[in-house]
Amino acid sequence: MPQGVRVQVPPSPFDNAYSPFLVGFSYICLINTCYNASRYSLVRLSLKKEYVLNIETQELDNHQVKLIVETPIEPLESAKQQAARKIARRTKIPGFRPGKAPYAMIVRHLGEEVIMDEAIEIMVNDLYPKVITEAQVDPYGPGALEKIVSIDPPKFEFIVPLKPKVELGDYLTVRVPFNLKEITDKNVEDVINNFRDRQAIVESVDRPAQIGDMIYLEISGKRKTGAEGEKEELVKNRRITVLIEDKEETLEYPFPGFSRHLIGMTLGSVKEIDHIFPKDFYVEALRGIQADYHISVEDVKSRTLPNLDDDFAKSVGDYANLDELKAAIQEELVKQATDEYNTEYDDQVLNDIIKISTIKYPPQMLEEEIESVIHQLKDRLANQKLDIDLYLKTRKMTMEDLKRETKPIAESRLSKMLVLMEVSRLENIKMDAKEAMKEATHTMGELSRTVTKKNLPRATEDELVADLAGNIMMDKLVKRTMERLREIAGGKVEEGKAESEIKPKRKTKKKVAKPSSEDEQKKIK
Repeated sequence: MPQGVRVQVPPSPFDNAYSPFLVGFSYICLINTCYNASRYSLVRLSLKKEYVLNIETQELDNHQVKLIVETPIEPLESAKQQAARKIARRTKIPGFRPGKAPYAMIVRHLGEEVIMDEAIEIMVNDLYPKVITEAQVDPYGPGALEKIVSIDPPKFEFIVPLKPKVELGDYLTVRVPFNLKEITDKNVEDVINNFRDRQAIVESVDRPAQIGDMIYLEISGKRKTGAEGEKEELVKNRRITVLIEDKEETLEYPFPGFSRHLIGMTLGSVKEIDHIFPKDFYVEALRGIQADYHISVEDVKSRTLPNLDDDFAKSVGDYANLDELKAAIQEELVKQATDEYNTEYDDQVLNDIIKISTIKYPPQMLEEEIESVIHQLKDRLANQKLDIDLYLKTRKMTMEDLKRETKPIAESRLSKMLVLMEVSRLENIKMDAKEAMKEATHTMGELSRTVTKKNLPRATEDELVADLAGNIMMDKLVKRTMERLREIAGGKVEEGKAESEIKPKRKTKKKVAKPSSEDEQKKIK
């Protein structure tokens, strides 16, 4: 084996390098790493005798260790004999049956280098578990043979990625105010008005435009002021449809309050409008400039909205009356607002904990997370009938550029998940594997009835169920842990006490009134 060639060597089977808490991000990762560890049961050890290893350990800055290992010459000689027999079984040597040629003849026919390459691989596979055990390191994943320092005596350099290490700060003292936005009657009214707009009857009218009308027009616009060299034309002969609002809208095009200028205009009329954009306008390129717009009306249409009554509620969905529709909208808005706020709140809580914590992980773990982010991007693009090559071409970037851009996202995701896993360990939050497997089996059964076999992933049903069960457990673990952190950050937990230190209160059974049929009907369809 040429010096400097990198070869992957499997992790030691004698440690717990693949704790699901530390791999954590997808059950697929856990399956893969367990497979790597289990490969050792297939390797027949050639070192019949125990040899003393001289191991020097050097800690690297990127949460890896360099292991410089020196062994006696005897294991290498033994590995060379085994390598020769292995090569002879798959190579035709004149005058000998497969696997029966003597060592000297194999060397003469194939060369010392071929046998040495095979011998080094055999020796490394046999040697690595013992090296990991004696060096007392906790590997995250497969190490690599970085360098063959010498052959006599055999001396190797291994680079081994370490399990991630999380030293949490005092997360029990982290406090973030929980201020969930209240859903008002106005919010419900806006949704109802949106439903009414969809059902509006629109028809052309022969009269001046008024509030609530739809105006079909052609617009052109030029800047009258601005820096030298800036493009003068803002918009040219663009056909747009404008609803005349009863009040100024912030996101109205081409500027807030534009539709109010259309009141009183009729079919075929034209108008010049001067406008100065404020210096804090949300479009940076338009801040502070003076613009001149020319518009010509091509049609004026009235909008007749449906009456706001029980019949309208029934036309929207399976609702008995208007009150039931409003209640359903209120419930859905509360759920949406809660989910959105929890996402922002959870992010802030985790970021606050990360600031007071020390998180270390090897570069391989970050590389895997970057690949995961890109894989998710590919899935989203596929759903839009696009591919990653077109995406990169459109953005004028390479895959390496995308990886660099993705790196901060992956770093943030990785840190948050590692913090969550450590909190779940300290809080003694555990999931029921049997329940997860039961749920996964049920889901697979439902899936098999709706999806043809050719559209299912190429794996055995047991593998798919195990994979799904792992994802279910991970999702629930993250959810439970985040709920716990919300309690802590919101001040609902006695300061300085983890959940594992709090004695559970004795539960008493309470009678729960059976919901009426009217209550059951108040669900969003």
